[in-house]
Amino acid sequence: MEIRNLNKYLKKLLCYSFPCFHRYLVTFLQLHTTHSDKLKALCFFFNSRLLVSSVSQIPACNNCCSNKTYTEINNPRRSTKSSWNKGENALCDRDLQLGWYRFTSFAGGKIPERMVAQDHCGTPAPVWLNGRHPTKKGQNVVRQACVNKLDLNNGCWEFFDINIVNCGDYFVYYLRPPDYCSVAYCAGEQSNKCRSMIVSN
Repeated sequence: MEIRNLNKYLKKLLCYSFPCFHRYLVTFLQLHTTHSDKLKALCFFFNSRLLVSSVSQIPACNNCCSNKTYTEINNPRRSTKSSWNKGENALCDRDLQLGWYRFTSFAGGKIPERMVAQDHCGTPAPVWLNGRHPTKKGQNVVRQACVNKLDLNNGCWEFFDINIVNCGDYFVYYLRPPDYCSVAYCAGEQSNKCRSMIVSN
């Protein structure tokens, strides 16, 4: 296929299948100029968008506030104050099992409710919450989780649903793994004291 016809073809293909995703393809086509790069971009687009959008979950709590039900995640690097730099090992939640989780590090136990810039929470692509936590104890809500890739689309390049339950003194989350690395959930907004102490010494 000639390059001059590729843009038109890809736009028609995606708009026909997924009309609301047209703006994402436009961004891809602007970023990738060669024939090969455009095809790679389209493959990446379908892999990420289809897998992310295919999950629909409304799980029941079923005693999810019990420590016998949820799994603890205790890692202060998930703090929004923890930056990631090239050369460091990045956090990645691709191997996370679908299920209930509680964040328990000193950094904090809540996924942030505002956009987190790229290269934070110990990973290049942090996951933040586009919505509010439930305010009533026992309340189980569905909220949109956003993956920030290169600060595109207001920090919500990819998105999917997670569940949150208010357990009174803390929250538990029904999380799903991302489809690739390096993507990780943020949790808490306190400084990484342990890392600061190591650097200062």
